[in-house]
Amino acid sequence: MKRLSETTLIDTEVPAFVAVSDYPRHATPKVVHLGVGAFHRAHLAAYFDQMNELIDSPWLITGASLQQRRAAQQLNPQQGLFTHWARELSGDHYRIVRALTGVLYAPDENQTLIDLIAAPQTQLVTLTVTEKGYCLNSATGELDTSHPEIVADLKTPQQPKSAIGVLARGLQLRKARHGGPITILSCDNLPLNGQRCREAVRTFAGLCEASLQSWLDNNVAFPCSMVDRICPAISDDQLAQVHDLLGLEDQGAVITEAFSQWVVEDNFAGDRPPLELAGVTLVDSVEHWESRKLRLLNAAHSAMAYLGGLAGLATVNEAVATPQLQAFIQALWQETAETITEEARSEVSTYCNALLLRFANPNLDHQLTQIASDGSQKLPQRILAPLAERLASGQDAPHLTSIVAAWLHWQWGTTLNGQPVASHEPMAQEFATLIGRRDRQDETAAQDLAMAYPALADLIRRFPDWQDVLISRFKALPSSPLVNETHRTP
Repeated sequence: MKRLSETTLIDTEVPAFVAVSDYPRHATPKVVHLGVGAFHRAHLAAYFDQMNELIDSPWLITGASLQQRRAAQQLNPQQGLFTHWARELSGDHYRIVRALTGVLYAPDENQTLIDLIAAPQTQLVTLTVTEKGYCLNSATGELDTSHPEIVADLKTPQQPKSAIGVLARGLQLRKARHGGPITILSCDNLPLNGQRCREAVRTFAGLCEASLQSWLDNNVAFPCSMVDRICPAISDDQLAQVHDLLGLEDQGAVITEAFSQWVVEDNFAGDRPPLELAGVTLVDSVEHWESRKLRLLNAAHSAMAYLGGLAGLATVNEAVATPQLQAFIQALWQETAETITEEARSEVSTYCNALLLRFANPNLDHQLTQIASDGSQKLPQRILAPLAERLASGQDAPHLTSIVAAWLHWQWGTTLNGQPVASHEPMAQEFATLIGRRDRQDETAAQDLAMAYPALADLIRRFPDWQDVLISRFKALPSSPLVNETHRTP
């Protein structure tokens, strides 16, 4: 079967209900995007595609994958085109997205990527590299200069491999070549993501060239943003459905929910794309939207991932349909609502009711193991930050503590009934060594895990009495009614 591309799209009669834009793609791309995964395609690229239909000079995107070759293999034979499949209970929506021109595989094309960041025509660099891609210390939120990727990049700063190293080197060359102002827009689930990105790049840059920091301060903007769209991994069966629909093979298709939101701090250097035309909300501060999403939506996702996953559940819609777990989530929201901004607090009820409907969407098949991945990178902003605020104000936090306890249990790599689960955790090797042959009933193993994880160790040092509460929750979890009543044997 022929692959989707500009040429085959012209020669193929796709169904009329599949939206296809017709703007020209001859211009030099103005955007470089780091991290061309499914979320970028489901969210950012779709916004640019819709915006490009409404303007005379489109903002095209050159993508880059920093670690895996897969996105380049999926999208380059298709000239960057892919199918965007949005699903809701009332029906499906299809769109061929054309904003992405192709994908660089950074390990093979490192200098090309750096030259693009330095090029005057590039006005915007966007990132969806996940929380772990910033190489931050989980306790301080600052650049971890002992991180293996950062250590390696500081030794060879002209051939960086980390996102932070690539940005710093690209900006260093932009300064040397008088490339002009540029904006770096982080779109990852980090609080104050633009500021975190700025400080990480600034720290790295200062270790390479002292004068680069002042140039960054005057020529580079790092706006914060909040992105919200549930994007589960697409299955082989769903890819086959896309092929049948188009009559063309599309290896880069993505599946997502119909709901989408993007809130961006209006702080740009150089040219700014008119993203408001595509429905992006431009604001002075994203804090209101950010705290609501991280501490309500993302916290609930982590609760379902670890508690539901340990109980043997597979998907978000299964988890939220479980009465005990839905009741837990609603109680969690009451707990975390007191820690979000006052402005966001007034909208909690409406927002959470909408979340329950989004979680219940049976068409998404959102796997709990996908959400559970990289837990050590996700917990600080989703769970530990509101937990610390409650402890500091003298309040307890039983539901937040239970999620931390469930995450500790998750490190054994099985459900509480012994079935293996796929776990992708950056600290997996360190945790496995600590656990050794110890049973998950051994509370000393849980204590060792907690103290080996900087963010948890910091929390325990600040609130030493909380460790006893955590271990108590850890010991109680195997006898939870949720586990006993929802586990499904193969």
